[in-house]
Amino acid sequence: MDVLLTRTEIPCIDLAASFDVAGRAAAAASIREACETVGFFTIVGHGVPDSVTDALVREAKAFFALPQAEKLLVPMPASKVSRGYMPPKTRALGYTLGAETPPDWQEGYGIGPLDPVPAHLAGTLAGDFFFAPNIWPEGRPAFRAAFEDYFRCMDALSAHVLRLFALALGQEWGFFDDKIDRAASVLRTIWYPPQPEAPLPGQLRAGEHSDYGTLTILKGEDVPGGLQVRLRDGLWA
Repeated sequence: MDVLLTRTEIPCIDLAASFDVAGRAAAAASIREACETVGFFTIVGHGVPDSVTDALVREAKAFFALPQAEKLLVPMPASKVSRGYMPPKTRALGYTLGAETPPDWQEGYGIGPLDPVPAHLAGTLAGDFFFAPNIWPEGRPAFRAAFEDYFRCMDALSAHVLRLFALALGQEWGFFDDKIDRAASVLRTIWYPPQPEAPLPGQLRAGEHSDYGTLTILKGEDVPGGLQVRLRDGLWA
């Protein structure tokens, strides 16, 4: 008989000990339980310096506070690859689950891999899209530095978490290493600007969705609103 697991809180997992061999197994076990019962968890002890996160938040907020005309000087390309500035109503995440919704009321700025396109993908559609060049606002070197520093930290943290996933799945520590060595990861900062008008029926800041990459690491702010997670009982937390 199948047993329905109904855990209704989001677990918090401390990764600090997992950076030592002796602490890996316990962290992997916690991740496995969280994924089997909730499908979502928060982390602490991840080793990302506060200075790196603070710089990204500071530079992103300063950019989003610019006049709209200035932000539109670095627009997302016509290919819709996640690079540059994405104005409000650019995306409608509800469509990823088949829900026809009005466009989301959020702004974003995205970058992709910092290394050149892998040689075997150069000149291909995959290479041109997933390794599209990044777009940077002129005269804001601190903005670029903050995004690049944070991207590198998240790249390293993602690899560490996936190694813990490997242990949780009964695999060797480095099982995923040769599968993510040319990752086409994306870093997106999201800003929820004031809404000068009432939302349309069904319009959200970000529509209900399930992410479509291998792994998503989200840094939220301790303020009202933002991401919510739908738990097994159907309620949102």
